[in-house]
Amino acid sequence: MSLLTRNNITAPAPEFVSEAYWINSAPLGLEQLKGRVVMVNFWSYSCMNCIRELQFLKEWWDRYKDAGLMIIDIHTPEFEFEKDPENVESFCRKYGITWPVILDNDNKMWNAYRNRVWPSRYVIDGQGIIREHHFGRGGYADTEAAIRHLLKELPSVAELPPIVFDGKLRKRRICFPSSPKVHCGCSHGRIANALEYKPGKPINLGTCGILKENHVYLRGTWNCDGEYVQHGRSTEALEDSLSIIFYGIEAGAVLESADKTETRVYITLNGNPVNKDQAGEDIRYNGGSSCIMVREPRFYSIMRSEEFGTHTLRMAVDSDKLRVYAFMFGGCL
Repeated sequence: MSLLTRNNITAPAPEFVSEAYWINSAPLGLEQLKGRVVMVNFWSYSCMNCIRELQFLKEWWDRYKDAGLMIIDIHTPEFEFEKDPENVESFCRKYGITWPVILDNDNKMWNAYRNRVWPSRYVIDGQGIIREHHFGRGGYADTEAAIRHLLKELPSVAELPPIVFDGKLRKRRICFPSSPKVHCGCSHGRIANALEYKPGKPINLGTCGILKENHVYLRGTWNCDGEYVQHGRSTEALEDSLSIIFYGIEAGAVLESADKTETRVYITLNGNPVNKDQAGEDIRYNGGSSCIMVREPRFYSIMRSEEFGTHTLRMAVDSDKLRVYAFMFGGCL
């Protein structure tokens, strides 16, 4: 939502929590940053949409930091493992995040901004006033226009670099409705074929029958935790599985190996191995099968396609270490 044309902008940005854990910077305050344009970005490192928007944040940082832009990432976790500073720091190194990051593990900044979703962006002018915001994926042209507009208000800016949101990136703003995020844990999960679904109680399920969209179906033995389901036994074959029907052009899951050793998970899409032209970044091939190798807790990319459609995703596993937190889907080209 663009606020730049309003004349009654008087909403000061909430101050940063200095006692929080900071990455890539000593603690900063808004008073220190007066005279710069600040973009506050709420995210979590297992969020698919947060990962997909990183290309824009990197471009803005590279092009506008010397003109007066400061990016402050506020990492508000969704899952317990995202509270671990080592996990967040590892993600930042892997994806080249070099601007300051605040770990908002107690949701103080999230609540101060009255934020609602990951990702969310707030653009603050040189006087500490919020002048533009956007909730969720997309809106990159509006955000960059706000950054450039507010940079031009600074007395020290003479000339700005070329705009990032050019024709090459503009095509990726087209979005179709996709399946919603589906959680698997007992706290707010959705297991369609489990009559009892309680923490610490093993689930033993047979065939699933006809599947409905946007519901997770389990087969075999599984254990439930508040945030995830964990495969409950080691098997010699791949008789145990999770299945879900979704619609969209992108699919992935938040997964973890319980003891951090590598766990192979076999993937089929519509009953077949994932085609190479549809394979997400984490798909590997083992003989004639497609699979993902799960170790640390994070988002694992399974499918990315240029064609929107409805698909049946199945995960099969023989290890008792696999934890499944959530499935995420996307519809943005």
